Amino acid sequence: MITQKIPLIKLLKLWLLAGIALVFCLGLYEVVTKIPISSIAESVTVYLIQGSIFLLAALWALSTIGVNFKEAFYNYNADIKNDLISALKYFFIYAGTATAVVLILALIGMLLTQMGLFTIDALQSQTSKTLKLAEQAYLHKIIKSPFTFLVYLFSTCILIPVEEEIFFRRLLYGSLRDKMGFAASLFITSLIFSLVHIPAASAVSAFVVGLFLGWIYEKKQNLPVNIMVHGLINFSVTMLMIFMG
Repeated sequence: MITQKIPLIKLLKLWLLAGIALVFCLGLYEVVTKIPISSIAESVTVYLIQGSIFLLAALWALSTIGVNFKEAFYNYNADIKNDLISALKYFFIYAGTATAVVLILALIGMLLTQMGLFTIDALQSQTSKTLKLAEQAYLHKIIKSPFTFLVYLFSTCILIPVEEEIFFRRLLYGSLRDKMGFAASLFITSLIFSLVHIPAASAVSAFVVGLFLGWIYEKKQNLPVNIMVHGLINFSVTMLMIFMG
């Protein structure tokens, strides 16, 4: 059972400082490269900068509560095979459940459409359609460069899952869980998790994924399992966006 917790106020301050550092680094990158900030936001650079800054902030936060990185790395590495098996199990639970939900909603949608109660366009807003098409176009653009696409996959499937799981599950959820019940801690953490994903994904889907990852962490108290599941989810979503685009 993980016992080291960080005060919520301290975590919030650290998060804000990391956000300020991100804005500063992106601004500096714009000045040095003379690339407009709008173009930077559409490049893999922003994922690398964001992931790196927040990962450093998360590691620093862990160091302030006395986490021994050498010991933690040794313990996690010693059980990596079982962790991978657990991660695959939870990922298949996620994939199976998501597929079932999509099929059920599709059947309900077809039934209601046949009844003339609404059209397919009513299922999602024009804004969400625009964001989805833009993301698909972006992925189809960067996949033309193998190196750029590999950097994108590294950022979204490894770097960002590591820093987000440390922040949201290990630090935020852990601190909230120390003060309130499972349901409240899970809801608050998942809500915040969904809010920071609004520009890149549906807040609803991010919230559901946050609930799932929080449930796993409550059961396993094992950060590598959460990181691997998170990375697998991001990878599967990326592949779906590409091949279904």
